[in-house]
Amino acid sequence: MLVDLNVSEIDIPLVQPGQQVIATFDAILAKEYHGQVVSVAPVGDTVNGITSFTVTVELSDADAEVRSGMTSAVSIITSAVDDVLMVPNRAIRLLDGERVVYVLRDSVNGTPEGRLP
Repeated sequence: MLVDLNVSEIDIPLVQPGQQVIATFDAILAKEYHGQVVSVAPVGDTVNGITSFTVTVELSDADAEVRSGMTSAVSIITSAVDDVLMVPNRAIRLLDGERVVYVLRDSVNGTPEGRLP
C-alpha cells in the first residue's frame, strides 16, 4: 500500500528514497506498520504561504485493516545510532553549562554522580 505524506520544506532535505518508516493509524489502535520512502516530489506545493513536499511511502506489512483515506502518523527514520544508552530528555540536566545525567554511584547511601553524555 502506498501512502502520500506532506513534509515541510524545513524537513525535506533529510528525506530520501529508501529510508525506513513507521506508520500508525488513528483508527487502528496499538499497531505499527513498516515500510520505506519510495519517492520525494522534486517540487513543493505552497498553500497559505506554507510549502510542503509530497513524499510517497510504501508499507510492506499493511493488512486488511488499513484502508485508503485513513488518517495516519508516519515517522521517517532519517538517522540511527547503534550501541548507545538512551535516556529520557527530562533526565538530562545542566551543570556548569554542561549537559549531565545523574547516575547512582553508591547503592548504600544513594549518592548521585554527575556524568557527561
